[in-house]
Amino acid sequence: MSKAEELEAHILEILNFADKVFEGIVSPDFQAIDPRQRYDFFMTKYPQFNKAYPVVSKYMVLAGKYNRIAFRKFITYLGIHQSKSLEEYCSTHSEYVRILYLVECKIHKQHPNKDYALRIKEMEYKILHKVMREIKQIEREETATYNSEQEKLLDFKRNEVLNFLNFMTPPPKEKTLDEMDPNELSGLLYTLQEKEDKLLSILTEKNEVIYKLESKYDEWVPTHLRKYTQPKSKA
Repeated sequence: MSKAEELEAHILEILNFADKVFEGIVSPDFQAIDPRQRYDFFMTKYPQFNKAYPVVSKYMVLAGKYNRIAFRKFITYLGIHQSKSLEEYCSTHSEYVRILYLVECKIHKQHPNKDYALRIKEMEYKILHKVMREIKQIEREETATYNSEQEKLLDFKRNEVLNFLNFMTPPPKEKTLDEMDPNELSGLLYTLQEKEDKLLSILTEKNEVIYKLESKYDEWVPTHLRKYTQPKSKA
């Protein structure tokens, strides 16, 4: 089978599927259901078809309009016009309403109004563009939420692993003086000596400050106030 024959077979498969689905949609039992519930049911039952042909699905379910010839023309149109942006996607898919209108005019032997055909396409474009933008925004928010949750889960797993490793490898026990080798003991004594020297230096500086304050006492405190600043002697 050639590529052209494979493509034709694929198109026929889609058309036959749409014909069968539309038969169920126009049945009295299905039409008795609330339009919103009909559409929700359709999206749930045929998600792939609805995603591939959103405008076709909308007109089938809500308007009860479908034409095999128009749908075939539309599939060919989609194959020629590849969408690379949201705007192009909305433009190509809203083309279906224009094609459907022109085909119906031909079937009913009516003269088509080309301005009207363009207006209904433009109207469908605006609706589809608004809906698709909202869907994209929801998808971005869901993706951001998912990424945030994944990061939190990753942090949680990291902490679990770290806690497990810490539990399995407790910190080393400090050695007693008897257990230390000569180098370790020498290093410890050197550290203690440093601390002692630093403490002695601090105390010396404090004593110098106290001495300077006491030597300035006569200058800072007036004579008639000194008795109130002197410590009381014990009886």
